[in-house]
Amino acid sequence: MKNGRLIVIFAAIAAVCAAVTVILFAQKSSSRTAGVFVEGELVEVIDLSRVEDGYELTIEGPVGVNVITVRGGEIFVSRADCPDQICVDHGPLKNGPPIVCLPNRLTVRWLEGGEADAYTGI
Repeated sequence: MKNGRLIVIFAAIAAVCAAVTVILFAQKSSSRTAGVFVEGELVEVIDLSRVEDGYELTIEGPVGVNVITVRGGEIFVSRADCPDQICVDHGPLKNGPPIVCLPNRLTVRWLEGGEADAYTGI
């Protein structure tokens, strides 16, 4: 009787550990892919785990350019021609609000799993 209970308890603990591992892995992998949107349309998908350190992407907008940089595992707007520089001052993209440049109609935000798949077709 005691052995049966121990087996059930061990199996339940193993199932909970496996579920927590899957959830944590899924959250980590989806949070490392950022989307660059211009006027609400996805124009670039950047997987931070696959691009080289120092990768830069230049996006043209109505008032000039935004330079999006990946460095040290972080993504941020390093330069912008807009007058207010709010997107540059935002700093690296965290789990909070997206990086937004209203004058250039640019948004950089983390992608959920389905958005990147729909864009890349993978």
